[in-house]
Amino acid sequence: MKDRLFSGYRRCLASGNEDMRRTEEANIGGKLIVKTMAAAVLLAVVCAYLVEPFNVYAQSKTSRRSSARKSTAVIAVGGMTCASCAAHLRGELKKAPGVASVQVSFADKRATVVYDSKVTTLQTLRSVIEAAGYTAGDGSSETVTKTPVSKSNFPLAPLSLEDLKAEFNRSSQSLRLVSILSPTCPECQAGRGVVKSVFEKFASDKLRGLVVFLPMRGGDDAVSARVESELLADKRLAQGWDGERRIGELFGKTLKLKGAAWDVYLLYAPGVRWEGVEAPAPSFWMHQLTEEAGADQAMCLNPRRLIQATQRLLNDQ
Repeated sequence: MKDRLFSGYRRCLASGNEDMRRTEEANIGGKLIVKTMAAAVLLAVVCAYLVEPFNVYAQSKTSRRSSARKSTAVIAVGGMTCASCAAHLRGELKKAPGVASVQVSFADKRATVVYDSKVTTLQTLRSVIEAAGYTAGDGSSETVTKTPVSKSNFPLAPLSLEDLKAEFNRSSQSLRLVSILSPTCPECQAGRGVVKSVFEKFASDKLRGLVVFLPMRGGDDAVSARVESELLADKRLAQGWDGERRIGELFGKTLKLKGAAWDVYLLYAPGVRWEGVEAPAPSFWMHQLTEEAGADQAMCLNPRRLIQATQRLLNDQ
């Protein structure tokens, strides 16, 4: 009897201990969950605190980029002897920090630079010009520029060999300046400026111009040709797009070049007509081609010489 009582007591005690152990384990598990959640909340707060400065930094960088001030400088340049000098100077200016775009006109003897005035200054640009071996004028005042909007979003009209020949002979009693250009080549763009200066120099109705644009570089197309043609607004000029380079190839043979003629400037005296298939030889011509192209380097484009030749041929009429 006593043993049965003790045995029942022990079973009751064991059962109570087991319940207490389970309760204690449950309490420990609950505390662990609470601590884990608290740690997660604390970690989130710390991360937010640490990341915030980087967000502010990124926002400030974006703000600085968006607040960049685009300005323009027009600087007189001395010491350029040919259009190749203009191309060389353009490349040097483009390397300057903060420079967005550069145009260097050999004909006008000036550089036009669009840049971020928060990054560079007018004096820095003048120093680049002088370091390249040229002289730099004081330059214009810095002004905020607006993105230019081209009036041209349509292609330049095509110009066939037959049309060019007809126009050439139609003005056979005039002095003709025939130019064959790539619309996006910087040297050709400088040459286009030389052509413009010739027509601005001579107001004579006895001077006529034929400008042929053709695809010689990536990006050359009839639309870019239209943009360039608008910079040569003169009623004495006829312009067109030679998309198949037939005109360039034909004149390349006449000039004995090793390929299509481009970046060339040909003067034809009054009375010269285009007879037959081959293009006529010019009375005087200049170019901006390499010796490897088969071009005489003594005839590299020089605006002064081209103007003098134009004057001489006009006087001979």
